[in-house]
Amino acid sequence: MKMCSWIAIGALAVLGGQALAQTPMPITNGSFEDDDPLFGGLLGYNVLPGAAVNTQYHRTGSRSVGLGPGALNNFIGITTDAVNFYEPGFPYYDVSIDWLGGNVRATMWYLIPGDAPVAGGGGGIKLDVKLFNQNYGTLDGLWDIQGNTGGQWVKYEVVWNKADMKQRVWINATENCDGGCFVNNGPPPYGVPPYPSRVKVTPARWNGTSGGGAGSNTIYIDDLSLTQDHSCPADFNGDDLVDDADFTMFAPSYDLLIDFRCDLNGDGLTDDADFAIFASAYNDLICAE
Repeated sequence: MKMCSWIAIGALAVLGGQALAQTPMPITNGSFEDDDPLFGGLLGYNVLPGAAVNTQYHRTGSRSVGLGPGALNNFIGITTDAVNFYEPGFPYYDVSIDWLGGNVRATMWYLIPGDAPVAGGGGGIKLDVKLFNQNYGTLDGLWDIQGNTGGQWVKYEVVWNKADMKQRVWINATENCDGGCFVNNGPPPYGVPPYPSRVKVTPARWNGTSGGGAGSNTIYIDDLSLTQDHSCPADFNGDDLVDDADFTMFAPSYDLLIDFRCDLNGDGLTDDADFAIFASAYNDLICAE
């Protein structure tokens, strides 16, 4: 069963009273036409080994990105990171894509030539939710791009539900890392709260057992985009209503108290203050525009 929604602290005011409005996310250079004029490489992306700009195939503009073949356990792709040249070791961090706490939809187009079918190393899109450079949770799309498209562009889309993302963070906070990577009210950036407020998107090939093994040939991708839902905070299952289905998700977290999965006021607890917020939304039933 899907768990409840939660809100990044800094986005609480933005989310309140909005319902399922599709808002473009600030993907930079979604059709891969521009190089970085200052630092080189592909503007807006970290290009991993095995991926490269391609001019032979393109859905729009004059370029695409080729995700080449790789050996077993190679990960090949591009990420929506930028390099922080002001920090030692040049760590990657997310600079532009704010997560507003709702569902996230990632779309790209891919092409595989008819005479160069892909076997192994299936393609897909991975999503990370982060606070600054700290990764709080990862969700993968299906690594199901195989075979060939006969040289035609095919749409590929993955939707990550806010409840699924919240559940992933909860698992990391309570079960992984010998009892929790993030502890309620712990020191930032490891405490929950604060909640993650950025998303990182990685179109890629995973040449591991889950991706079909070592890959062959190249998957060409183009026109990457993101949208997200501004669903109301108490609508935990994302159906634009606050009803009995949402209450069944709220109740277990309320009983546990320290469970932050139904935290509506950003204090890391699910308590009477959150119940008051939920009850008001439940009374309204339909999420306000």
